[in-house]
Amino acid sequence: MERFLLLILISWINPLLANQPVVFKKELVTNTHWSPYVLILFVLLAVLFILAQYSKKSKTTSSKCKVIEQVSVHNKTKIFVIDYQGQQFLLADNQNALTLLPLQDTELHHE
Repeated sequence: MERFLLLILISWINPLLANQPVVFKKELVTNTHWSPYVLILFVLLAVLFILAQYSKKSKTTSSKCKVIEQVSVHNKTKIFVIDYQGQQFLLADNQNALTLLPLQDTELHHE
């Protein structure tokens, strides 16, 4: 009986049995699945196309107001000459207030 137990103990400790794969360790996956990457690329390209179409529409809108001239008087004070629907205005901005004055045609007053 002792020999039988000794034989079982030796066969249990035998290093040949230690070469079996570990159950909790999975093999590395060497092949990559490219379908999620293609899907993400397609979604990003679709978003880029939609944003490009939206930006074209926003740039092509005609503006009734045009800035004719801009002068920086101080760091925070700027004066603009704007044309709105054929009329010219003087606009002063100093970050605290805006002042809008209609410009009169100077050529008529000098003649």
